Parts: sequence; structure tokens; C-alpha cells
Amino acid sequence: SGASAGSAKVYLAGVETPYDKSLATATGTSYTWNIAKDTAVMIESSTVFTTAGTVLLDGVEASVNATTHRASFTMGKSMNVELGAAVADVMYTVTFTGDVTLDAFETVGGDEVEATKVEGNTYYLKASDNVWVIKVNLGSSGAAVATSSNTFTSAYYTGVATTEFWTPGKEETITLTSAISGNVYVHPAVVVDFDTSANGVMFLGNQVNQTNWETFVVAPNSTYAIGSDADDLAGLIVADRDASAPETSAAAIGGTLTVGTDNIKLYGAYKLHLHDVASVKTANSNVVRDGEYVVKGTTIDADADGVNVICVNDGSYLKNATPTDIVVNSGNKDQIARAAKMTMTDGSGVKLSILDQKNNIWDEITTEAGAEVVVYVAIGTHLMVEDADSTVVITATDGTSSVPVLDVANNGKRVTFTVTAVDLTLNDA
Repeated sequence: SGASAGSAKVYLAGVETPYDKSLATATGTSYTWNIAKDTAVMIESSTVFTTAGTVLLDGVEASVNATTHRASFTMGKSMNVELGAAVADVMYTVTFTGDVTLDAFETVGGDEVEATKVEGNTYYLKASDNVWVIKVNLGSSGAAVATSSNTFTSAYYTGVATTEFWTPGKEETITLTSAISGNVYVHPAVVVDFDTSANGVMFLGNQVNQTNWETFVVAPNSTYAIGSDADDLAGLIVADRDASAPETSAAAIGGTLTVGTDNIKLYGAYKLHLHDVASVKTANSNVVRDGEYVVKGTTIDADADGVNVICVNDGSYLKNATPTDIVVNSGNKDQIARAAKMTMTDGSGVKLSILDQKNNIWDEITTEAGAEVVVYVAIGTHLMVEDADSTVVITATDGTSSVPVLDVANNGKRVTFTVTAVDLTLNDA
């Protein structure tokens, strides 16, 4: 019935079928078809069915094809279909997958919306419901993502997402940028974030650059390829996304990333190699052992607990009045050795050289000088102390330890020895 009923066409099982003229009305605006149950029905009207989607015709769900202007459904009951103006209030479905379930639908103003129809984990909403917010119960997953696809593997976001949306963790709310205007699937997901220390790492075909906001959302319990960056990272430390940023870890990943159900954050890291020292400490007193990892940019305390250490990637000594903390900011800062303090006293005039074992030559560290000079030297290094006109005097700073002298020459004016964990004072007689 209705103003557009006279021009409508009805197809039964694909065949255009006229109405039952024996049941015609005097006004000519109501028409009747006798249709067997479970028959496939199409109603065609160019003025009514102009918007694609799902509509309700007398409570029966019908799928509208906006190109052919046909609404299709299966006959299941006696129906009174009113064909008047164009049907614009189409319905969309929101389907929940995995163990993600619905808590509530809301408008942009926060008003709760009841679904027109529910079938298991699928909810039917009208366009006029103006749903902007989907509140969910996450179940076992760390997040949920809303997409237009019935499957989900991964997604990458930078700036403002406009086509797919996710819960930013345990807030359990998906806020859209517009009202629902198509069928939606809500999938369990895991949020993968990256710290700036991991800039340059390749993931999901994108090179991480946290100078600009970006994040990744992936399917839980899955494995993904992940590549190293150009800054020779030794690996990536995986941490809980909502936990405090780590400094150290006994393990790191590389090549592949396996995610479970918890949201995570990845930190670029270097593997420390320690020499003659069992462990070192960060500036925040976290202990790092040989072979363990530290986040890029972590500072190693150069004299924690009274034990001096130096970076030996580019040499085995440090000429400085006090130990210098080591910032592990590239792969050439990953070799750390225990060092002893060599003090050349004020006015001693001694000269200190170090043995270049590769070329078997002595390289001068300090020339004769009047002021006090301090050098930190890695254990096991061979040193030579010379004085132009006086006997060299080497004493242990603690006053008791012995000095492992290798050779004494030139009437005691030149002494070679091996550095041990004992701090020494270098003087002349």
C-alpha cells in the first residue's frame, strides 16, 4: 500500500508477478500478493529504495540494492508494506568477534541506544540511531578494533585515524569520528607502541618514527616480521604498554615479534659486553650483567659502588679527573670494562704510555707535566711510566696492594706493568 505502491514491481523467485486483482481495492492504492512461505521476494521501486543497506519492512529484514532499487527478503509471515517516500533509515549491523562483547551503544551526546534487533553477537542499528560510541567488554584481549571487514590482521595509524578505530587499551571504549554508516565488525586486538629509542625499526611495512604520533594495532596471539633499524640496534625490549619504561632486560627480540593478548611497547636496545666486572649499574641503580640489554640512551654509572668502569669500544683508557658516566646511544658504546685509576702527582714530571698490542708499539698518553693528571685504564692493559732524570715510584693508593711490575729499565727511570683492579699513584723519587 502507499503512494508509491502502484508503480512498484514484485518479483517472486526472480519472476515478476502481478498482484491478485481479485483482492483489488476501490482506491487503487493497496495491492495484494499471495506468496508461499520461504519464497524469495524482491520489491522494486525507484522512488522508495534509493539507499543501499538493510531496512525493516513490516518488521522483516530486507536488503536494499540502490542500483536496481530493489529490496530483497524471504517471505516468513503476512506483511503489510507501506511504500511511500524514499526509505532512508537503513539499518547497519555491528558484529562482535572473539571474546569481545557489547557493553553499550551511545550517541555522540552520551545517550544509550538500544539495538533494533539482536542475533547472537550481531546487533542491528538504524542510521537514525546516530551511534558514535561502542563500549565493549574486552575479554582476554588488551584492546578491540572496529573495522568494515569481517577479518582482522593488523592496522597502522599515524595522525588521526578516519576509517578504523580501536580502544586505546583498557578504557574499553571505541569512539568514532562520525555516526555508524555501514556494517561494522569489532575484533579483539593488541596495541603495539614504540618508544623513540626504536625509531627506524621496520614494522608492518612502516619505518617507525615517533617524532610524529603513530601506533599499530594487531591481531592477538600472532607473529609478525620486524626489522632492525639503521642504528645497529642489538634488539628490542618488549614491555607492558602501561608499565613504567624499562632500562634493562635479560632478553630482547629481533626478526620476529610474537604478541599474546596484552598491549605492549617496544624499546630499542643494545647488548652490553662487560670485561673484568660481573655487572654494572645504570644511573637509576638498575643492575646490568654481561650479555644483558639496555635501552638506547641509558646511562651507565661509571663508579657505582666504588668500582670504576670505562667504555673501551674506541680505546682502553679515559683521561679525565673523574669517571665519566657512559651513555649507551649506539652500538659503539656496548663494550664496558673495569678500570683502575692512575694518578700522576703534581710536579712528578713522569710520562705515561700505553702498549698498542696490535702494532706492538707504545703510545704516549701524557707528556711530562707539572699539574696532577688522572687516567682511568682498563684492567689487563700494559702501561709504561718514564721519568727523565729520577727513579719512577709506583705505589698502591690503598697503601697495601702490590704492583705487578713487568720490567724495570734505565736505572729505574722506566717501569712497565700490567693494570689490575688496584688504583695506583705514579711519581718520581
